[in-house]
Parts: sequence; C-alpha cells; structure tokens
Amino acid sequence: AHARAADAGDEAELMERCKHQATFQWTDPATDLGCKARTDLYDPATGDIWDVKTTAKAVNLRDMARSIKDFGYDFQLGFYRLAVGGNNQNGLAFVSKEANEASGSYDVGYALLSPSIINAAQSDVFACMDAVLKYDPSCDIPMIDSLPKW
Repeated sequence: AHARAADAGDEAELMERCKHQATFQWTDPATDLGCKARTDLYDPATGDIWDVKTTAKAVNLRDMARSIKDFGYDFQLGFYRLAVGGNNQNGLAFVSKEANEASGSYDVGYALLSPSIINAAQSDVFACMDAVLKYDPSCDIPMIDSLPKW
C-alpha cells in the first residue's frame, strides 16, 4: 500500500469529481450470483474507487496499514473492483474523528492499494463466491466464536 498525507485542496477536488454512494449491480459471469456494491466515492472518468474510513488514531502510514489488515478493507475494495471492472486506483481515505487542535481541520490520509493486493483480495472474493455455490443447508453450521472488530 502506498500512503500520503492530503494536500489542502485534495478533499474538495475528490468530492467534486466523484459520484457519492454509487451503487453497482451485476451478475457474476463465473458463478451466476447476483451482486451489489455501493462505493463511497467513484470517479466515472477514471474508474477510481475511494472508500472513506474514520479513525480515532492519528492518520499515519503504520495505523492505516494496520486498519487495512485488521478490518479486511482490501477484500472490500477487491469486491468493489469486480463491480467497476478495470484496474484503476483503489484507495482508502482515512479521516480523523476529531479536529486537529492547532488547525481546527480534520486530518486526512490516503492509502492506495497496489494491483497485486487487489488481485489477491479478488481471489479471496472468488473463493467466497464459490463457497456460496457449494453451500449445503443440510450440513451442520459451525458456531462462530468471534467476529472481526468492525
């Protein structure tokens, strides 16, 4: 993942050019499953997908990378990429929950996920779709002892 701090005009430009809460529906050709995804921000001109995440921590590379891993944001963006197609940017915008005391503004950091990370996440998405097709409701369903932090 590549990350950087936001420039002052980045947020306004991103918000202006992107569709907000863009919804995509499609049938996966390999599994024939009906799918639906809603992206926070989608740039129709470039195909870029951005998902906005709030964070209580400082916006820095280490914490963004940890959040991506802990909460499976790469999997989410891999699924979104199936909706949109192509191989453009897949990014996360991390926004601090509290304003910076000195400036009064909210800190923002961007994380761009590399194509190899997205491709690996898409492989996981395909495996999950395949598991849905193979699901047998007559089988015993295991008890889930723990859930992700989200």
